[in-house]
Amino acid sequence: MPEPFYFPIHSGLLSPEHREQIGAAIWEFIWFISKTTKEFQEGDERLGIVLGGKPIKHAEIAIDLGVSESTVKNHVNRLKKYKYIETKRAPYGEIYYVKNSKKFKPKRQARNGLSLNERKVKNDLSETRDRQNFTERQTKNGLCNKDIKDIKKEEEEVLMINSSDFQKIADKFIQRRAKGLVLSKMDEAAIYRLLEDHIPLDKVLFLIDKIFDEYKPKHRLDYIAKFEYVEKGVLDRYHKEKKKASNLDALDEIAKKYEME
Repeated sequence: MPEPFYFPIHSGLLSPEHREQIGAAIWEFIWFISKTTKEFQEGDERLGIVLGGKPIKHAEIAIDLGVSESTVKNHVNRLKKYKYIETKRAPYGEIYYVKNSKKFKPKRQARNGLSLNERKVKNDLSETRDRQNFTERQTKNGLCNKDIKDIKKEEEEVLMINSSDFQKIADKFIQRRAKGLVLSKMDEAAIYRLLEDHIPLDKVLFLIDKIFDEYKPKHRLDYIAKFEYVEKGVLDRYHKEKKKASNLDALDEIAKKYEME
């Protein structure tokens, strides 16, 4: 059972209309909100992506909520029907999005509803400043520090991890581990961290094979159980290779210099 944690739910759900439409599916909807990891803008709507875009099976939700898969399936269909969630089919489940997601505190907004990333700033009138494009606000020396930080945060919020890469890494680990078909929350978090290091996918998959090939179990119960072990191994080997390549490039440069002389 994962460690309990607090998360916000918008008070707008406490209305007769939502109560009637969501009904018994409220627990599945709360589950989706709790698992929302990022939000991004799509047209006029803000979508929350569940578990970073990881494909999810009804069985996973059923285990967490202590109900049957058929119950989860019916409730998920209800949430789709009334447009509380959207889904995309994937080979190993569905990718879920919470519509009109309000889990995270939104960026400051202008009076006309434009986001900071859409408004320009003028120094004389605050109202005009709110309406202007944020990215064009400049001081005499260019963007101020606060502007740069806000732009960076905006970019980080929009960033979404490629769920296809996640699944390929997860499949490779499960295949090589050969001990069960379910990843733990810690395994998933370690895969997400590795994706955020921007190591080429083919290199990650190659290094996973290498780690398992080089591992020498001492007995039949000795095996690589956690992806954290693989995560460290991939990082160690990748950065060692980069350093070696960098040293070779430096030697080449020195050799070329002597040849020219």
